[in-house]
Amino acid sequence: MELLQTLILSIIQGVGEFLPISSSANLTIASKIFAFTSFDFSTKVALHLGSLMALVAYFKHALWKIILGLFSKHVKLSQTAFYTMVFATIPVIIIGGLGHNFVRNFDSNAIMGIFLIT
Repeated sequence: MELLQTLILSIIQGVGEFLPISSSANLTIASKIFAFTSFDFSTKVALHLGSLMALVAYFKHALWKIILGLFSKHVKLSQTAFYTMVFATIPVIIIGGLGHNFVRNFDSNAIMGIFLIT
């Protein structure tokens, strides 16, 4: 993928991720509008990973406090927050691992259109 294509899709992903709309559908629509030929599922995953890395960078101080709070006897809120994040992530890992091929089948223009309507 060319640098300009990557830049355009990154901007769309960055803005669309935090709006109450489907960022995946926006990426699909943008790739059709701009006629990007090398836009596939792995590109979407990489763009979503970039959003995750941006969130971790933005919340690094809060995450660091939570991690340090695990080793403190006085801070129960950090321990609760950490365990909540861990327990909330476990189902995502299990469902994502078991349903990887099922999820890949949802990467179509028709499904993206349905997601935008709902």
